[in-house]
Amino acid sequence: LPQPDCSPKAGREPLELEESGSKRPPNTGARLWGRVRNKLLRNKLDPQTVETKNWHTDVIEMNGIKVEFSMKFTSRDMSLKRTPSKKQTGVFGVKISVVTKRERSKVPYIVRQCVEEAVRLLRKHHRLNGGGMHMPRWVSRVAGGQLSS
Repeated sequence: LPQPDCSPKAGREPLELEESGSKRPPNTGARLWGRVRNKLLRNKLDPQTVETKNWHTDVIEMNGIKVEFSMKFTSRDMSLKRTPSKKQTGVFGVKISVVTKRERSKVPYIVRQCVEEAVRLLRKHHRLNGGGMHMPRWVSRVAGGQLSS
């Protein structure tokens, strides 16, 4: 995927609108947004910026309208990492397979608690999307062990 150019020289280069044959009148917010989008997608991040993980701010101005944006590179590996649980027996931040093995159950206790709470709250709630006639059918399906709505 193309990534934004965060090099110091990036702010000094002129911006062109790729969609010059657009049916929109010139000087609209859509055109300004197009310029911002094109600038962000034009080049890859500067390796030095990636290494230091500093924020990069930039301003794009057009006909008196300024768009100021800031960005910071976060690698995919960092953004997808789990935050480890603080407890040895924790359930948040732990893979569900680990929890099911620990509890020796196919469905973790936390999931059962959440479903029971949802059913309890829905019994108080007199309306589901589509009307009240769906509620008794849904409750009977949940009570019968068929959890799909």
